[in-house]
Amino acid sequence: MKILQKMITKISVIIPTYNCAEFLENAIRSALNQTYKNTEIIVINDCSTDNTDEIVEKFNRKLVYIKQKVNKGAAAARNEGIEAAKGEFIALLDADDEWLSHRLEIMMMSLAERKADFVTSNAYIKINNIITSQKIYPNYDIRFDLDVKQQYLKALGKNFIFSMCMMKKDILLDVGLFDSQLRYHEDWDMWLRLLKKGYRSGLVNELSAIYTVREGSSTNTSNLRKAEDHMKILNKHRDFISNKAYNIVSGSVNSHKFRETINNNKILSAYFLFKTLMNYDYLSEVVFPEISKKLIRNSKCKR
Repeated sequence: MKILQKMITKISVIIPTYNCAEFLENAIRSALNQTYKNTEIIVINDCSTDNTDEIVEKFNRKLVYIKQKVNKGAAAARNEGIEAAKGEFIALLDADDEWLSHRLEIMMMSLAERKADFVTSNAYIKINNIITSQKIYPNYDIRFDLDVKQQYLKALGKNFIFSMCMMKKDILLDVGLFDSQLRYHEDWDMWLRLLKKGYRSGLVNELSAIYTVREGSSTNTSNLRKAEDHMKILNKHRDFISNKAYNIVSGSVNSHKFRETINNNKILSAYFLFKTLMNYDYLSEVVFPEISKKLIRNSKCKR
């Protein structure tokens, strides 16, 4: 199918933003400068206190602008944009990231040719406003070649799907949009629910985006919330995890030692411990070496 033929299909670009005015203009321009032209850009201002309004005003009628009256978090902001979207496809872009001009074109081609229901791509990593040679996927990730049941099990242990995904709006509605109760890991939660429902993920290994790493100190509260939200997601998939594995991970988060470590500002070591415990390879090799085979046989993933 030629790309001009596929431009009949509208893509809605969803850009949630909260106090990201210094990055937002580049994000919007990168979405507007796509070779694939049948798009609508939807910016959702999650009650920012910076000059976001001034940035958006520069683009006047070139986009749809939604302003939240209260700060609800990225998940709720994305949902507002998705519900307002007129496009058949949804493309997710964070306010501090950027796209190369051919991104939507190759993503649309991938969805048509690779038999995946939602796709992501490789991206350069920008640190301190410098685009580095580092990539999100240094090498092609073979997990994207697995069947959907195995992808689900891999993603349950560790999120391997880069957040800048594109998919049909229908599949997001089918699983109930993003969980607005989560302040962290809401993208991981969405990928898990899509995979569990039988929607397969795919990777376009071509570099077509720029992912920004922003420096800044995390607070004790935010790091504890990350761990708690991690557990909320794990609880949604409780039936796919052995009791032994679940107790190890939940025990680490709820333990006095874990919380004391965070309260004593030893945040990185505590959160790293938790992430290590959640690593699929650790769980499969150390905690329950036979459980993955059982889960594949009894998987509830279905179309």
